[in-house]
Amino acid sequence: MWRRGVLHIAGVMVLVMFFLTLTPAPSLAQGESSVTLEPATVGLGQTGTVSARIFCGLSSCNGFAFELRFDPTAIDVRGVDVGPYLGTSVFISEEEINHQAGIVRFGAVSLQPPPADAEEVLFLLELEGVALGKTPLVFTALTLIDANGRSVVARGEGTIVTVVDPASQPTPTPTPTPQATSAVPCTVWAESENVRVRVGPGTHRGVFAYMPVNRPFQVIGQAQDRDGKTWWQLEKSTFPRGDSALSLWVQADEVTQSGPCQDVAQTEAPPVILNPNPSAASASGAQAQASGTWGACGSCDSCGYPASQCVTAPDGQCVWDPTRCLGAGGAAVSVPAGGGGAGGGGPTCYTLTTSSYPGGSINVLTSPTCGSSGYNSGDSVLLQAVPPTLYSVDSWAGTCGNIPSGNPEFATVTILGNCSVEVYFVYTGGP
Repeated sequence: MWRRGVLHIAGVMVLVMFFLTLTPAPSLAQGESSVTLEPATVGLGQTGTVSARIFCGLSSCNGFAFELRFDPTAIDVRGVDVGPYLGTSVFISEEEINHQAGIVRFGAVSLQPPPADAEEVLFLLELEGVALGKTPLVFTALTLIDANGRSVVARGEGTIVTVVDPASQPTPTPTPTPQATSAVPCTVWAESENVRVRVGPGTHRGVFAYMPVNRPFQVIGQAQDRDGKTWWQLEKSTFPRGDSALSLWVQADEVTQSGPCQDVAQTEAPPVILNPNPSAASASGAQAQASGTWGACGSCDSCGYPASQCVTAPDGQCVWDPTRCLGAGGAAVSVPAGGGGAGGGGPTCYTLTTSSYPGGSINVLTSPTCGSSGYNSGDSVLLQAVPPTLYSVDSWAGTCGNIPSGNPEFATVTILGNCSVEVYFVYTGGP
């Protein structure tokens, strides 16, 4: 029989389920395939719709399967419907909604490629508002089916649903913390721009990306920075190119949280990776490392960022973490005290690299003490941040010593070897 343009035929379903069992285990997505839930507002006691839009990085996306979590004390998922993306000859392979636990599992497959002019809506969720406030919808699993029937893991981007009073529509009150029986995980989201996601807990760690507004991310751990502030470790696979970083973190007091966040386990902060033997690097920038250990900065070049900021993880992955790499990955250069050029017997000079984001600059106010442009180990160097118009200093980061934890205009850092300093600016709307 037909329902909402979806074909339900028992024999065909059995055939498809058998077909899917013959496909390999899910692999990492190619071309950054993703499915994004759009934000939605629904009235208390009323129903509304959330659309899921697909970006297919495969040659063809002929089906999908997902698991979603929601807070049943805030909203209820009443049903799932297939969108126009897959066309009309589509049949459902799985459909399960646990209203008490807050879990949705759904899958659909088409035996034909999607229409060339199809709208990008993959599926739609029908929701009912249960309690006033904001609450997340979070993907906990998502796969796409390619033209050969293979399951391919894709990135699922959840959303925030706002439940309002249909009569007066006041400012939503905070959603109560779900009961322990709810399956919704600890989730956080930003309600304003300029919330930075960093590669480690602390404002001295490098910025990986800015957190999208009203886009929920699952929390998988927590740690405290050197000032005692709590940072949430995020599930990195939900960020574009997130797998190129060792880990991703956001400061707890900069985001809104939902779910059993009090039960999130403590995790260790990512270690500082030094380059103890840069002369061992090969001509390609790779560096030998013992099995099961961390490679040096520049030991690989496929993290998606400059090779000098790439580090080989113990499992062989090439990950990105610039602030844990000394300098630009090169060796300290021995330069005679009187000037540059080759020659033995001179002191070891170290390079200070500076950068600023977005735009602006850093003025180095301390003149070089070693050769024409280098510094000696232990030197103190005074820096001045120069923000672009309408921006101000937000934070400092880097691999030199004494990186400030606040947002001062001036910073005095200590040279410990080849090292780098970055300053990050934030838009303030005034000088």
